[in-house]
Amino acid sequence: MITGVRGDTVFIETLGGRDMHRWIDLLPEFEALARQHGIKHIEIEGRPGWSRIFADYETKKVIFGKAL
Repeated sequence: MITGVRGDTVFIETLGGRDMHRWIDLLPEFEALARQHGIKHIEIEGRPGWSRIFADYETKKVIFGKAL
């Protein structure tokens, strides 16, 4: 996980690894830690299919890319 903080928002810019089911349960701990440090929002940049996994997160943007 690679994160950055701007104001009261933490941005999870990279989140990944094998066997997501083994580490995804750590996200609530991360959220609690963020709250303890005054963070009010978390944004995760990831794949569109992750909307199923992060169902309690609002989809805010879609990023388009093109290989040249």
